[in-house]
Amino acid sequence: MITLDTRYQLARGTEAEWTASGVTPELGEPIVYMPDATHASPRLKIGDGETGVDSLPFLSAPTATLISGNDYRINL
Repeated sequence: MITLDTRYQLARGTEAEWTASGVTPELGEPIVYMPDATHASPRLKIGDGETGVDSLPFLSAPTATLISGNDYRINL
């Protein structure tokens, strides 16, 4: 059995923070929209390397489970 001691941190922010960023995510780069005043759970986009974050579609119907505090597990 292999044990990996690696943790990945995904790019995340509120809708306002992503809108202000003007970033174009790399191909395959996951972008997490954290809950805010209008959205109760996280939402997810995947970059295509060409489209600005504001114009990318959200993945359809992801769900999220609150683990603790402000930590969520996104279920696709």
